[in-house]
Amino acid sequence: MKHILCPIFVVLLVVNYAQAAEVPYIELKGYTGAIRSIQFSTDGKRITIAGHGEIYLWDAESGKELYAITGGQHSQFSRDGKKIALPSDAGTHIWDAELGKKICTLPERFREFFFSPDRKKIMTWRDSNGPYQIWDAESGKELYALTSQSDRWSGFFPTFTPDGKKIRIVDGVGGITGNDSKIRFFNVETGKELVLPGRHNGFSPDGKKMFSWDDRSEVRIWDDESGKELFTLPGTFGGFSPDGKRIITSNEDKTHIWDADSGEELYILPGLHRDFSPDSKRILTQTNNGPYRIWDAESGKEAYTLTGMYVGFTDGGKKIVTWSNTETHILDFESGKEVSVLPARCSYLSFSPDGKKVVAHGFPDGISVYDVESRKALYSAPGRFDRFDRFSPGGKAIVTSITVDAETDMSYEVAHVWNAETGRAIVLTGTFTGFSPDGNKIVSVNDNKTHIWDAETGKELHVLPGKSCGITPDGKPITVMADNTIRIWDLSMVVE
Repeated sequence: MKHILCPIFVVLLVVNYAQAAEVPYIELKGYTGAIRSIQFSTDGKRITIAGHGEIYLWDAESGKELYAITGGQHSQFSRDGKKIALPSDAGTHIWDAELGKKICTLPERFREFFFSPDRKKIMTWRDSNGPYQIWDAESGKELYALTSQSDRWSGFFPTFTPDGKKIRIVDGVGGITGNDSKIRFFNVETGKELVLPGRHNGFSPDGKKMFSWDDRSEVRIWDDESGKELFTLPGTFGGFSPDGKRIITSNEDKTHIWDADSGEELYILPGLHRDFSPDSKRILTQTNNGPYRIWDAESGKEAYTLTGMYVGFTDGGKKIVTWSNTETHILDFESGKEVSVLPARCSYLSFSPDGKKVVAHGFPDGISVYDVESRKALYSAPGRFDRFDRFSPGGKAIVTSITVDAETDMSYEVAHVWNAETGRAIVLTGTFTGFSPDGNKIVSVNDNKTHIWDAETGKELHVLPGKSCGITPDGKPITVMADNTIRIWDLSMVVE
């Protein structure tokens, strides 16, 4: 299901366009309060709008209101949007979001609550000291309560593990890094407890293993299903490889590589582990602040040594970036061969979709666009890499953002859009909010109006009344009018 947040930072838009006096739309009428979210059903046939304790549902084709739920202060959807929890003075009500039918009522109003990933259970609590109660989301029956051994939970709220089979809680003094803290897991079905010793923990990429470590510089690997300790590794935990097949620990300027299934040590690399390539084929280490060395993760053999300071991977993991005092080096990840050298020290690089250009953020501010093959700077533009600063999805435009300091010492960002080929500024009316999925259109908002622009030419294509609020599953833009009426626009029906 697509969650659509209103009204500012959503990427929305259109598929076809033309000049026309009017654009067909449907209106969703009936709700006049503040909008917290707009959400479509999985089949795209219904629209649900959540306010502060009010839920409205419409037919997405006709705009007919199907039902409304009111009476609470704030609501929460299950992850797939099929259930709603709505607290009130009479209790916390659980509703079927698609039918508008109340399923059950929990006997009191809770401070916080959320659904398990499978939507079958709901967890509630009154405050950070618990107790945490688990309820059946169909019957409203309390299944069990989780209690603290130390009479406090350190302020860390419980969470479901990614597979939804366990509940994770930090229990003890000092929080997640405190010496007396413990990581406690509870089986979601039975409430049975598993306590892992250690100051920190997490999961392997596939969620099948857990790890923990403590001040003794030992890393313990646990089976997520049974809670059984699989093996203990010496050293400081460095992480799992992205594919989950290897575990890295570091000890005395050495990197140890272990088989994640058996715990067998595969090989030892000189230097401390710094990074894994996104495809898990390479390992980066550094010895005593010396050069970075790239190793083959399968054999443990050195592939090549980097020149300069390692910055990171770019271009979808196909290239590595390093810098020196005055230059930025781009290397082919597989071979280590230098692809290009940019005549400036760049803190961030972003490749165009076709890989032929790169937008680079230098020092102190300002961006430059380079041709990768010729290594020449094509043009420069003011801006810095904050919230925007990227190529559009289709590569036709570049967005930069400039932080402006007002007289009141408040800071805010202003986004600027540039033609990616020429560097010519594209002047928009209002505030830039995003691109269409194909990158061919730009959206801006101004004075309760939504403007749609051609991303290449900067030509204004449409002005829609209302502020942009999202996009339907089939690509129709959504706006909210001044009176809080929601409109869904069908630009594909516009005739040139």
